[in-house]
Amino acid sequence: MLNPIKNTKNRSSSRFLGLRRKTRLLTERPILSKNFDFLKENKGTVSSTYLESGIVKCTFSSYSTKRKAFAFGPTFDLAYVNMIKKFNEKYADHGKAI
Repeated sequence: MLNPIKNTKNRSSSRFLGLRRKTRLLTERPILSKNFDFLKENKGTVSSTYLESGIVKCTFSSYSTKRKAFAFGPTFDLAYVNMIKKFNEKYADHGKAI
């Protein structure tokens, strides 16, 4: 063995990779529209509940169209975006889905 002394750095805690992770996490998050057009177009209401483990459950229900959807996320914004995705997947074949 040429070099018995380990002199390499742990790459998982290096400054470069930490900064890269921070910038990637911030750029890949979906941005929530502040005007809630989804609720107006589907004639429904949204509610959220915070679970004990720190997870947010976002629920959509419409009494006029009788459609429901729910999703989970670490924040309300991400749960709301996930709920819209689930709604679109569920009702894609049932007429108008945004």
